[in-house]
Amino acid sequence: MKENYLFLGNPGTGKSTLINCLIGQQAFDSGLSYGAGMTQFFQKFTHHDIVYMDTPGLADRRIKEQAATAITTALRQSGTYKLFFMVRLENGRVVSDDLATIETVMDSIDMKDVPFSIVVNNVKKRQYQAMMKKGSEFFKVVTLINSSKYTTPYITFIPTLENLDEKDNQRTELPHDVADFFQVQSPSNIIPCKRVHDIKIEDFRALVNGLRDELEHLRSDNKALSKRVEELTIFRAGVNYGGGLTDFFQKHEHNGNVYMDTPGLADRKLMKEAAAAITEALRQSGTYKLLFMVRLENGRVVADDLATIETVISCIDKRDVPFTVIVNNVKKRQYKAMMEGGDAYLEVVTLINAGQYTTPQILFIPTIPDLEEEDNAIVSLPDHLTNFLQYEAPTVVIKPKEVSEVKPEEFVRMVKELREELSRLREDNNALRQRLEELEGKPGFFRDVGKGIDGAIGSVVDFFRGL
Repeated sequence: MKENYLFLGNPGTGKSTLINCLIGQQAFDSGLSYGAGMTQFFQKFTHHDIVYMDTPGLADRRIKEQAATAITTALRQSGTYKLFFMVRLENGRVVSDDLATIETVMDSIDMKDVPFSIVVNNVKKRQYQAMMKKGSEFFKVVTLINSSKYTTPYITFIPTLENLDEKDNQRTELPHDVADFFQVQSPSNIIPCKRVHDIKIEDFRALVNGLRDELEHLRSDNKALSKRVEELTIFRAGVNYGGGLTDFFQKHEHNGNVYMDTPGLADRKLMKEAAAAITEALRQSGTYKLLFMVRLENGRVVADDLATIETVISCIDKRDVPFTVIVNNVKKRQYKAMMEGGDAYLEVVTLINAGQYTTPQILFIPTIPDLEEEDNAIVSLPDHLTNFLQYEAPTVVIKPKEVSEVKPEEFVRMVKELREELSRLREDNNALRQRLEELEGKPGFFRDVGKGIDGAIGSVVDFFRGL
């Protein structure tokens, strides 16, 4: 009977690249994408009597129905299966979409106790070292990975491989222990095609929100996390994986400037404290430069970060409050795409400005190796970054009486709205085009975008010609 290696995961998890490395040849297209994933349909490739199967992700909203059908088809090929689910650690946090994929797929198999494996791919150096120590951080991540109703002790962590990072159609030799996990250690099971029900995308959507809430609950409630660890007895055998590091409003004066650092509203464990800290920071009075940090995770703008902008700016009783967005720690290839000012750049700028409050002042800062995953490290920033922050980032006078309380519930509401809006813009080219044209209509908007990166803006016409 043939043996099927079925890989399941969402855009940005590196399924196709990993399969190519296992096979040792270019069987599937792979690379970095800013919207939909590289895998658009069910593909399979036979190598040494093993059928390697690559499927699109259920979280790929542009082809979600197609993805559900593709996974159903893959499961109905009959034979012995090894099921490999790809799970991401984004800033050390397990992604709910990936757990929802596991639960949706396993629900479709009408069999008891079907074994499966989890692959945590592209783990950064320091996180990987923490996992290899198998200490408290390891058990926390393993517990969060197993926070759905389906659990498994078969988990492998694969470090970021420099030869593959952000490259298209590349492959490399995998570490021996990784290859051994796939070929020897991972469990298999016979799945008759008649035992596979159709996968329904609405089931996946319903699970995403529930699992997101459960992950946040476990991250913010140590007692709940400890209880879950105790329940997972099969697993009895620095980097922060829960809350943030800034627990309160801090400020430091240097050369006549007051630098203020505040905790994040998305840090569920101390959301109320974060709201109070930000309110306090805004009520210090004087001239402010408002600098909002926005992440690109697998090339995608994070809704939580845009919700922070909306929540904070809405608390300032002034019209047209200027602010700056800093996209920090941008990987090499993504940074190069931003510097070129082409399609990917315009899409990212448009998505960053998906909310009510917009800004042309956007600064991209590449990953600086000396800082990556290091504690309390400092380096000298490039001159153009320092000059932008000191001289070009806009200022605004804010009086204490103009600042109302920052409300955590408003942030939560905005997260949901902006998550839906970002999804709509990513999957609807007409909506994306309309939003970009609205931004273009703002006086000087695209003339001012990019000042901090010393790059020019490409033509809007050229951008949409390829859509």
